Amino acid sequence: MSGTKLAIIGLLAVLVLGGSAFGIYTWKMNAVAFRGISLPMQGVEAEQRDRWVETFEKIAVEEVVVKKIVQESDYQNLMGLDGEQAAIADLTKRMKIKYRPSKNTIEIGLTGIRKEIEELELIAPKIYIVCGTVLAGNDREFAAFSSQKRE
Repeated sequence: MSGTKLAIIGLLAVLVLGGSAFGIYTWKMNAVAFRGISLPMQGVEAEQRDRWVETFEKIAVEEVVVKKIVQESDYQNLMGLDGEQAAIADLTKRMKIKYRPSKNTIEIGLTGIRKEIEELELIAPKIYIVCGTVLAGNDREFAAFSSQKRE
């Protein structure tokens, strides 16, 4: 083989490997990520826990609550959205409340992509604070449980 052919083959190999590495990196950075607050449920009856999860889910879709979360977390600016209504719609779509039986916790947070992890970690505590405050105002048992966990 001549030197020119070898150089061309080498250049093509570098381009293919570089393109593959970039593709894998991009694929990984666009993977779905969930960030949230875990609320341990040790010592809580299953019936009560399920009621709290259901109530959290109802609270999380109320426009007044979502609007408060958007304002307190500066969601619109963190996520680069064009208006408060767009931010409310986006946050409503991304918020997740779920019970994890393996950890015995309620997880309250939001989904995004791995590129947004820093933003998600800033917003997730605000979701819990706002939703937890509303739930504590409506449910004395949760208020007592919540204040007990903070101590």
